[in-house]
Amino acid sequence: MKILYLTNAIKEEDYNFLLKKGYLLINPSNQNFHTRLIKVLSSLEEVNVLSLVPTKTKPYRLLDSELFHYVQYPLFHIGPYKMPRLQETKTIARELIENIDLILLDPLNYTLRKTAIYLKKKYRLALIYVMTDNPRNITNFPGFLARKYQNDLKYADATLSLKEGLAIKEKPSLIFPGLLDEEAMSDVENTDESYLYYGGNLRERFGFYTFASAYLKSSIKIPLFFSGSFISSELLNLANKNPHRLKYLGLLSRMEHLKYLKNAELVINPRPYQENLARESFPSKLMEDVHYAKKILSTYEETFFSLFPDDINWLKGDKEEDFLTFLNAHQENGSLNNLLINEGRERLISLYGNKALSEKIHLFLTETFPVFEKEL
Repeated sequence: MKILYLTNAIKEEDYNFLLKKGYLLINPSNQNFHTRLIKVLSSLEEVNVLSLVPTKTKPYRLLDSELFHYVQYPLFHIGPYKMPRLQETKTIARELIENIDLILLDPLNYTLRKTAIYLKKKYRLALIYVMTDNPRNITNFPGFLARKYQNDLKYADATLSLKEGLAIKEKPSLIFPGLLDEEAMSDVENTDESYLYYGGNLRERFGFYTFASAYLKSSIKIPLFFSGSFISSELLNLANKNPHRLKYLGLLSRMEHLKYLKNAELVINPRPYQENLARESFPSKLMEDVHYAKKILSTYEETFFSLFPDDINWLKGDKEEDFLTFLNAHQENGSLNNLLINEGRERLISLYGNKALSEKIHLFLTETFPVFEKEL
C-alpha cells in the first residue's frame, strides 16, 4: 500500500531550523504527533508527505527529501478570503500521486483539505482524516473556516482519531490516543541542574500563570523554568520581576524540551479540566510527562487519573490556592519533599508505544480500504 500524507508537519531538523529563525510554526504537539505517525506508517508502508509550510516574506527554502515534499508560502498570504497557494499545492500533489492507494490528511488546514478532496475525486482514492482536534476548541480559529471544516467532513471515508468525540459518525474509525517516540529517551541529555518545569501553551486559560502566581507566594527556593508559545506581557513581567525564581526559556526544540522535562525535580501540568473539552481533546502533554518526567504535579484529567492514580501527584482543584496549598504542604527548607515518584513509563509504552499501535493502524487501513471501491 502506498500512502500520500498531507500535513503541516515537517522534518524535525527543518522544524528546529525554522524555530531558531523565529518562524511561526504549527503547535509542537501537532508537529510531534504527525511526524510520529508518519514514522510508524513509513515502517510498514511506502509514504510520501506533502507539507504546507508557513514562512516569512523572504523565506529560507526548505529542501525536499525522499519522504517530505514542501510547499512554502509567505505568511502575509493568509487572510479571511485568500487561502495560501491552493493551486500550487494541487500541482505538487499531482506529481506525487502516481501509484498512491490512500490519502491521509490533517483536515484542520483548509488548503490541504481542499487539495485532498480534489485528489479523492479526480483519482478515485480513499481519503482518511487524521482527527487531532475540533476547530471550535482552538483559540482564534476563524469561524468561517470552522464552518467550512464541518461541511467538508462528509468527504472522509474513515478517520484515525485521538478521541471518540472526534470520530465522524457512521464512518469507519480507529481511536488511538497518541503515539510515543520510544527511541528518543536514550538520546535526551542529563543535567544536574535543580528546577521545576512547565513546557506548553502559555495562554492564561492553560493554567500556568495561575501556578506561577502561587509558586511566587510559596517558600519554594527551587527555580521554576518554563517554555512555550503565546506568552503574555503579564507573565513576561512576572518573570522579569523575579529573575532568580522564574526563568522563561523561550520556544525550545523538541530535544531541548525533553531535556528539561526528563531532568526536572517536578514537572507541572496546571491545565484546568473541562469535561466538554475532554471528549475531544487528548492530554498529549500529560502523556509526554509520564513518558519522561521523574515526578509530576497535575490537575485532574479523567483518562490518566484512572490509568496512573499513584504515579502522579494529583490536585483536587486548579485554583491558585490549590497550587499554593500543595506547595506549602510539601515544602521543607525551600525544597519539595514526600512527592509521588512516576513509575508509569513502562505501562504507558505498553498502551501507546509504536509497537502497540503500529499493528492496529496497519490492520485498520488494510481491512478498511476495500470498502472504498465505490462510485464517487
